[in-house]
Amino acid sequence: MKVKKSILLGLLLFLSAPVATFAQPSKVTLCNDPWPPFTVGKSGSAPEGGLAFEIVNEIFDRMDGVSVEMQLMPWKRCLKQIETGKIDGAMLALKSAKRPYLRYPKSVFAGRVGFFYHKEKHPNGISWEKPEDLAGLRVGFLAGTKVSPAIQAAMDAGVIKADKAKDASLNFNKLRKGRIDLAISNEPVGFALIKEKGWQGEFAVTKKPVEESPYYMPLGHKSPALELIPKINVAIESMIADGFIQKVVAE
Repeated sequence: MKVKKSILLGLLLFLSAPVATFAQPSKVTLCNDPWPPFTVGKSGSAPEGGLAFEIVNEIFDRMDGVSVEMQLMPWKRCLKQIETGKIDGAMLALKSAKRPYLRYPKSVFAGRVGFFYHKEKHPNGISWEKPEDLAGLRVGFLAGTKVSPAIQAAMDAGVIKADKAKDASLNFNKLRKGRIDLAISNEPVGFALIKEKGWQGEFAVTKKPVEESPYYMPLGHKSPALELIPKINVAIESMIADGFIQKVVAE
């Protein structure tokens, strides 16, 4: 009988014990590499501006009691710091199966990857609906990057002529010199490069994009900031509803 009473008492004490919870952090650290126009600044310092910088600041401005610290560093180092829990997350990234340690709040916006062309060489523009419409054209893209499966298949089959470049500046220079017909680029990155080089008015982008992919502010699986995802989602939803994100992306 005494044994039963002892077991019952122990069970009651266990059930009445407070459940351990993780306190929501008051500060979140995020990183990215310098990637104009998304993140502007030098590696090893805080970002000076950029599309992602503005969006992240606004997200945390709409969350009471939580501040954010942003750092620029090489992308591989940023991801490693997130994976090991030293940094909470990234300012902006695409979803990738190669990064299973990331957790994703609501998407902040959909990014377009487009076909840029030189208006002097193609004064009537270039339109396409399927890869076969681009048959015979030479398309430049960055070495080490992936293109949409349909475009890649057309390149592999020789329907589209593929031309690799080591960076975006070289890719667009080839476009200016008529060595390629189209350059694949993230549209904001491409337009930022054109502005930086003083090439405004020389280029256009096809109406149909190569692909559209959602961008996120992901958090690491070890970060206590995961507790904030519901609040982050509310902030993002309000920014979409009042047009803040659309305005920043359009600029």
